Amino acid sequence: MGRDLAVRCMMIRGLMILAGLLAFEPAQAEVSEIRFAQQFSMGYLQFNVMKHQDLLTKHVAALGLPEVKVSWVTFSGPDMMNDALLSGSIDIASGGMPGLLTLREAGFKVWPFDDPALGKAPMVVEIYTRLMTGAVTKSSEAARTAYLAKKRRESALYGGLSRGVLAKTRSSEDAFDALVTALVMTEHRREFAKLRRTEDEVFRMEGQTWVPGLVSG
Repeated sequence: MGRDLAVRCMMIRGLMILAGLLAFEPAQAEVSEIRFAQQFSMGYLQFNVMKHQDLLTKHVAALGLPEVKVSWVTFSGPDMMNDALLSGSIDIASGGMPGLLTLREAGFKVWPFDDPALGKAPMVVEIYTRLMTGAVTKSSEAARTAYLAKKRRESALYGGLSRGVLAKTRSSEDAFDALVTALVMTEHRREFAKLRRTEDEVFRMEGQTWVPGLVSG
């Protein structure tokens, strides 16, 4: 099971671990500082976008949550990053298959193989960005622009974004994926606590991708 667990539940976008943090009840979520881990690779592009655009600070304010300090710690390898995460020196990291198994052995809850324990243990879910954005030609800047304009009319989360953030989001497919997915998971953050470990034999072997509305929010 360990190999299948690693293959199917790898953390596709490190940014999405943010949803586990936002899913906590308000008492746990009101922290004064959030510490991110970074490494030198294209795998951390989503974190670079977050840092450059100061996305976390802006969305914390848009949600009406208390102001938090955002810190970035750079590591030269995954072993040091995992040690820092397990020791509590950092809060959020992005990793691959070996790191995922290490985190599970250290008490992280990996859905759908584990029940959530938000407030007591971090949670990992597998996501697919296309399921977050829906039907849109993401390679087209015009299509990205039209999508964001429509969302701004429909959603207060998008309505609170600055022109600068929107310009950056329109400028590349990666930035578009990162922002839209983070906002979708933020909007549905209360659903994560209601997820349950699967008893389905296929899902236990192959894993399961989280999508909005999978459980009642």
